[in-house]
Amino acid sequence: MVEEIRRGKFTIEGSKRYYDIRGSATVKGWLKKWGTKGDLAKKVVIEMPDEVEEKKKLKEEIKKLKIALADSVLKNQVYETLIEVVDEHYKTDVKKNFSIRP
Repeated sequence: MVEEIRRGKFTIEGSKRYYDIRGSATVKGWLKKWGTKGDLAKKVVIEMPDEVEEKKKLKEEIKKLKIALADSVLKNQVYETLIEVVDEHYKTDVKKNFSIRP
């Protein structure tokens, strides 16, 4: 039964039903004893073709948003550095005096 689960013939619940095993810990115990580490962590996901396409689009959008965020952070750092340089050069506090008209 452990080998059948490893090959994907049954899930843990499917093997319990097929072999009429009532205990919920029995099959998991066998997998721990005779299986490999990954046998208990198997997960099957069924997706429709449109879901796969949507997932690709979302991943691409996330990638673009990460790039845009990195650009914004870099621009902000440039502006902060520019303000520091102007403050040093003109011996003033640009942020503090920004709203005061000469």
